[in-house]
Order: sequence, then structure tokens, then C-alpha cells
Amino acid sequence: MTSNHLLLYRLAELMLEHEQHILPVDLLFDDEKIGDLVKSIQIDSPFQQMLFEGVLTESVREEKLYVSFTVEGYFHYVLGEVIYNKTQGKGADELKQIVEENKLNSAKEGVEQCLIRDVQKDDLTRLIWLIDHLEHSLELCRVPLAYTFIKKYNESYHEDISIISQGLNSILKDLFQQPGRNDFEILDNTIEYLELNQKHHLISLINIGFNQFIKPSNLFESIRFAKSINYIQPDLRFEQLNMLYESTINFHEDDELAYLFYILAQLYLNIAEYDMAIKSIRRALKLIRNIYGEQHISYSACYHYLGDIWREKGEYDKAIDNYYRSLNFKLNSNLNFDQSIGETYNNIGLTLIDKSEYDQAIQILETSLQIHIEYCGKTHSSTATVYSNLGLAYNEKGESSKAIFYYEKVLAIDLMVHGLTHPLTGIIYNNLGSVWNSIKRYDDAITYYEKSLLISIETDGVDHPSTAVVYDNLGTTWYCKTNYLEARVFYEKAFNIRLNRYGDQHVSTAKSFNNLGNILSAEGKKQDALELYQKAHQIFKNKLGETHQYTVLVNQKINDLNDL
Repeated sequence: MTSNHLLLYRLAELMLEHEQHILPVDLLFDDEKIGDLVKSIQIDSPFQQMLFEGVLTESVREEKLYVSFTVEGYFHYVLGEVIYNKTQGKGADELKQIVEENKLNSAKEGVEQCLIRDVQKDDLTRLIWLIDHLEHSLELCRVPLAYTFIKKYNESYHEDISIISQGLNSILKDLFQQPGRNDFEILDNTIEYLELNQKHHLISLINIGFNQFIKPSNLFESIRFAKSINYIQPDLRFEQLNMLYESTINFHEDDELAYLFYILAQLYLNIAEYDMAIKSIRRALKLIRNIYGEQHISYSACYHYLGDIWREKGEYDKAIDNYYRSLNFKLNSNLNFDQSIGETYNNIGLTLIDKSEYDQAIQILETSLQIHIEYCGKTHSSTATVYSNLGLAYNEKGESSKAIFYYEKVLAIDLMVHGLTHPLTGIIYNNLGSVWNSIKRYDDAITYYEKSLLISIETDGVDHPSTAVVYDNLGTTWYCKTNYLEARVFYEKAFNIRLNRYGDQHVSTAKSFNNLGNILSAEGKKQDALELYQKAHQIFKNKLGETHQYTVLVNQKINDLNDL
């Protein structure tokens, strides 16, 4: 151990012993291990060097000189080393005692770093024990558990997928050896952490493993299980969702059951089962009304989401009606809904765009924009979302110059806030591509779509629905350039992603059937085009109804080919 390391290590050790993150320098003078290092006033002495480099900070309080670590993160790391060495070979109850009894502000963070050291040595014993026994400090186990999954994933990254899954499932087996509420809560928190770090493939494998490992027997197990359904094979999702929906009859009616129905609604919507999504969210609404009455925040959230479902289903008037129900609650409530009011106006504006009522949409979106600027500022990502939707409205209205004006505002914000490779930056590149495509500047459109595609592949992966959207747009642009061979390549990539993610009866997959039908029709392959149009038409009719614009447009294409 170098003198510098000894100094910092001993300082952290004394802070843990004295339960203070700032210590008088006089105390260090008398310490047998580092007293001489602190007393030296030589410029190259460890203590003076640490002060000069900004690792340590001196301050004066009541005419006494004190020292502390300058950077909390570095202090936590050194403290973790101290706690690890102090408790090595001892049970996890020693760590629990530090968490619950030591008054040092950073004690929890030190234990967290200690657990990461355990993980690095493939020892999960204390981590699993703490997950089961901590009551109010469970969050300190989140990062160590995330590191456990990341380490196991990286170790087998170049192996067959079954080998990777086997390693991850072994962690789940340890975690759920005796399933308890803490186990499900910490897994949720860990997945949130992995999402922040864009570990999408790892998250998918964890959820698939969990889905196979756990058979839910109570409400909180069902809530976590429901979240895993989004990652399994498309043809199994509807069956599992229905199983969960039917099992709710066995659960006590409370707010957690309402939350389960809310999640089920989201998952049914993801597989375009709109009627079941509506049924689920209405069950959530009924429970919230029975428990809290109609003045609860969740009541407004359910109406907002019901609006989202009706919008996806293409029933725009019903969507707007539910958005206004949510909005009126917020406007008449004493609760602080400032930004949320802007979000609801934003969704109303988007639905009006869907209805081709562009002037009214722009008016509503400008109201949303004023709210977001007032409460979030001009450069907030939420404000950028409204700018983007204004760009969409103007693009659909045919005013491409205004659309580009708003999209470039968004791009400036995204580049400043998120950087060159963030998913939101990729989305706005995609939107700019759509504007250039709409005014037939196809090469410019392709340039922006390709920028968007690179970001989507890097952040979401090659098999993500957002990547499929960009493939689709590239296909459409090449189709407009009458390069059908190139268009087919991109359309087929989008189709394969959607088929694997959603199955062959999803609205998104139907859109791909339609696009591929367009290629075949343009190439004069009437019968092959008809087959794809008929598949698309059947899905649109089943999922969206006979009067939806997608159903009507594809039906017209079928009629046109039949008339040839």
C-alpha cells in the first residue's frame, strides 16, 4: 500500500469509526498510522499532495482546521474498501449493522461498494442475505446486483445464447431461492438501473429467464411477472396475459391490483389487443374509484392512458374525450399538475393531427408549448417533444419550411442535452428525413434516415421496433425513387423485426405486409401483392375495425388490383 493510499484508506477508516465525514486535523496528527504523513508540510508529502490535487479539502470551523474528501464518489470507493476488509470473513449481519447503526452519512454507499467487491470475487452470499433482510435501505443492493448480471453477461458474451442465459438464470435462482417481496422489488430497481445504462439485450434475457423461472402465486409476484411478458415470444404473450387477467379474481381489491390492471392494459396495447387493454384499464378505474373516489391522481392517469389506447385503436374522438376527462381533473385539482397538464394538451394535439385537423392541433400544441417553457424551460427534453410535434403538424399540413424550423429547434436541444448518439437525437434525424421525403428531396431524406439508423442500432439494437421504423422509412424513400430492389431490402428488415417482436397478427406487422405488397404491385406481381394486401387487410379489420383509414386504404388497393 503506497503512502497516498494508506493516508486515504486510514482517513476513511477513521471517518467510519467516528461516524463523521469531516474530521479535525488535530485528530490525524495523533494517529499512529498516518500522523507523520499529515504533519509533514513538504509540498510532495502525501497529505499536501492530496490537498493540492483536490482529492482532500481543508476547511475552518470554530477556529479548528478540518479535512474531508472533496469527491463523494471517491470517498465511497475507499470506504467500500475499508468496510470490505473490516468485515471480510464475517456474515452479512455485520454489514446490516453498519447500514442501520452507523451515523456516517455515506455508510450505505460504503456498504454498496463493499458488496461490489464481493461480486467481483463471485461471492453473492452477503448480497442475497441483505436483499432478504434489509427493510429501509434495500436500494443499496441495486447497483451490486446490476454488476452481478453485467459481469456474468460479459463473461459469456461471445458464447451461445443458451450459455449466456444459463449464467444469468443461475443468479435468478440464487435471488429467488426463497421468494419474498424484497426480491421482486430489487429486481425491478435493478432493471431500471440497467435501462438507464442502455443494457437492453441483458434486460431482455433477464426477463425471459424470470418468466420461465417464476410461476406467480400472489399479487406482487404477478405484477413482476406481467412486466416480463413483454420479452417472451409473441405467440405466448396473449395466452400469459389472459392467464394473469383471469387470476386477478383471487386477489384482494386494492391499489396494487389496480396497478396490475394498468400494466396489463399497457401489455395488451403492445400486442394490439385493444379491447382487452380497454377492459383492463376500466377495471383499474373502477378499483381506484372504489378505494379513493374520483379525486385521486391515479384516476386522472387512467383516463389519460385510456385516451392513448383509443388513439392507437384509431378511435380519435373517444381518445380526445378521455384526454379531456384527465385534463379537467388536473385543471380543477389542488394538486400540482403543471407539466402534466402540458403533456395532456400535447396528446390532444397529436390526436388532432391523426384526425387531419392541423390548425386546431397547432393551436393546442402551442398551449402545451407555453406550459412546458414556463415550467421546464426552453431547452428541456419535454419542451423539445412539443416542438417536435409542432414540426409533425406543419409537415402533415404541407408547410415543410415551418416543420424544418421546429425540428431543427429540437435537434439543437437534443444535441446540447443528450449528445450525438442519444435515441432522441436519432428520432429527430428520422423526423427531418420525413420532411425531406415529403418534398421529394429523397437523397437528403436518406442522409438523415441513415444517421437515425446508426443511432438506433447502437442504442436499441438491430432487432428493436424503433430500428424497424427507420428501416421502414428508408424503404419508403427508395420506393419513391422507384428503386424497388433497395426498398425491398429495408422493408424486409423491418418486417422481420416486427414478426419476431410482435408475431404475424400485429398492426405493425400488417403495415409491413402492406409495404411489401406495394413493392410487388409496382413490379407487376399482382397475385403476390394481393396475398400480402389481404393479410394486411384482415389484421387491420380485426384489430382496428372496418372503418379505420388503414383498413380502408388497403381494401382499396385490393379492389384496384382485382379490377385490372
